[in-house]
Amino acid sequence: SSGINAEYGETYTDKLSDECMLEILGNKERRPCLISRKCYSLMTSEGSEDYQLTHQLLFFILAQVKGCSSRIEELDRQLDQNPSSVIIDNLMEKLYQRLKPTIIKGWYDLYTEMVMIGMMLNYQEFYSPAILEPIFLWQDYTGCYTEETIQPSHVKLASQQLGRRLL
Repeated sequence: SSGINAEYGETYTDKLSDECMLEILGNKERRPCLISRKCYSLMTSEGSEDYQLTHQLLFFILAQVKGCSSRIEELDRQLDQNPSSVIIDNLMEKLYQRLKPTIIKGWYDLYTEMVMIGMMLNYQEFYSPAILEPIFLWQDYTGCYTEETIQPSHVKLASQQLGRRLL
């Protein structure tokens, strides 16, 4: 899916997402937390799904870790946005709702990323056995994930468990 940032006419791409993450992290030529209005608008845009949704949340996690809170608050005011805490809650609600469709489609890496983000942001729902169990089922005896360790029966079981507990 590709969310569109109406103010800048930008369509979400992985490249643009990476550029926005770089604005937070900085590099040799650029100090951290120089977040543009364009990136902030993109990372707060509605209508996102799948990897765009996880990248929006990673953007806020990185901003917090790098100490960019004052710039985020400034952009909230400039762009007349909800506070970032409300934006994160809304994104997390959507992420939670996307768990079951993601597992049914067989997007195991995305599902694992979604759960990791939920846990990093300390949303308690993501600590439930029903949500974590599929990830453990997909591991081989060394703790790695391979095509061979993900069985159709695991997908069916996980989607049934999620269906009972999420809906």
